[in-house]
Amino acid sequence: MVCTGAAPLASGPAFLQPAQLTRIAPSVRSVQPRTRGTQSSSTASRATATAQTVGAAVAAAGAASKRKRAKQPKQAGANVEINYYDLDAVNEEEIMAAVEEAISKVSDIVQESSSPTERLLKLLSEPSMVAMLTKVSRLPVFSYEMGSAFKDNLDLLLALKQIKYFWSVPQSQLAILLEQLARQTGGEEAMQPFKEFAQALSQTEGHTDMVKHLRQQLPEEARTAYVENALYLETADA
Repeated sequence: MVCTGAAPLASGPAFLQPAQLTRIAPSVRSVQPRTRGTQSSSTASRATATAQTVGAAVAAAGAASKRKRAKQPKQAGANVEINYYDLDAVNEEEIMAAVEEAISKVSDIVQESSSPTERLLKLLSEPSMVAMLTKVSRLPVFSYEMGSAFKDNLDLLLALKQIKYFWSVPQSQLAILLEQLARQTGGEEAMQPFKEFAQALSQTEGHTDMVKHLRQQLPEEARTAYVENALYLETADA
């Protein structure tokens, strides 16, 4: 018997045969008209936030690129010497003498009845404080020599590492660092006036401004010493 008009039989098991394709009708997506007020405001807010984020990142990258760039290594036969700093040598006795003198000289200043900002300006103008801050800023505080010199007092070493950048730290942060120096050199009793001063300064409006923003309010001699030191460090500590 002959069958006509029937579909050809596929070879192989039925479950291996390709399934018939079914055309799927494309879905129609409705496009809602934009609401100009709400979406424009949202877009502007996101753009502003993005711009602020990028600006902060660029500023941070620029600041980081200026810090601690090592100089090119010098070839000395088979040895390679890398100079990370063109700064002062580490002398523990001289450093401690400078810190102790500065803390002693300004201890009375931080206890005065004038405003915290006025006391900070007077403190920064004290010659022994000028000498100590500039001296520490020129030290290779992250070097092996510095670590070895202060290996028995790591809290003091940590404070000195931060004091090195005193010109660019917030004003209240410098007060806290001086409090730590006072504690390390004179104990709890010597620290107390600096602690109270730091707390009072932290309540002022401009306490988060960097120390260098006060330079125009400093006496000429102190201002010149700090500014010249900052210019020197741009090349010596680059």
